[in-house]
Amino acid sequence: SLTFHAKMPIFVARQWVRHRTARLNEISGRYSVMKDEFYLPEGAAIAPQSNDNKQGRSADAFGRDEQESIRTALQEEQSRSYRAYENLLEQDVARELARINLPLSMYTEWYWQIDLHNLFHFLALRLDAHAQYEIRAYAEVMLDITRRVCPVATEAFEEHRIGAVRFSRREFVALQTLLGLDGTEETAESKQATAGADADSRRPAANAAESKQATAAAGADSRRPAANAAESKQATAAAGADSERPATDVAESERAITAAAENAGLTGREVKRFLEKVRTGKMG
Repeated sequence: SLTFHAKMPIFVARQWVRHRTARLNEISGRYSVMKDEFYLPEGAAIAPQSNDNKQGRSADAFGRDEQESIRTALQEEQSRSYRAYENLLEQDVARELARINLPLSMYTEWYWQIDLHNLFHFLALRLDAHAQYEIRAYAEVMLDITRRVCPVATEAFEEHRIGAVRFSRREFVALQTLLGLDGTEETAESKQATAGADADSRRPAANAAESKQATAAAGADSRRPAANAAESKQATAAAGADSERPATDVAESERAITAAAENAGLTGREVKRFLEKVRTGKMG
């Protein structure tokens, strides 16, 4: 198992503690005086409510002036709350009561012990793009720590969990359609090709001489002078040009993917999620 000594805002701790597969020992505001330490988000992390995610923020941050105004308001409220907390302590109010008005942005800390299997499950969830930014930042640091201690296991985790993409049944049907593997009836050409392959498989062994001749010809070709390397470079350059696909080709590809998804029964956000998976190789 691995043990982490972590300090985080209380709102992060409350998300973190939902993973009940670890042992933890958290500092208590009943026994200790809480420190004057609060989380203030960076400007780029200060954003309005998302329009399509009830528990998340928009990808577009506020403008610089609004960010500074919001940070100032948060900081002033944190200072007022801590001054009120200190005043209650000076009046000999019990610590367990004096703390109750402290904000979620206050830092707490704990020792958190977990086995590797459940740690990877925790990281898979908290590294996901849908997780809140703040806890995702902790997960990224923990992944780096784990990579240093268990490099082989972490590499497998990143390969088969973080870097993998899962598809639903309908998404898989859409993929099969895009790849031409949707199980539809054979075309006349494919039947002719199959028949030709069967006929070739029944050719007599006497044709082995042809095979030897072909092998000899291939050997001769392999000894062509190095001057022909120019042809290879030209082919490589052409392949590179092809890889720089114009925007029209990308749009056509996306239309084909969208059509395949809709034909498979996906709708609305399901189509957008499928398109994102195919395009980026990440879970939507």
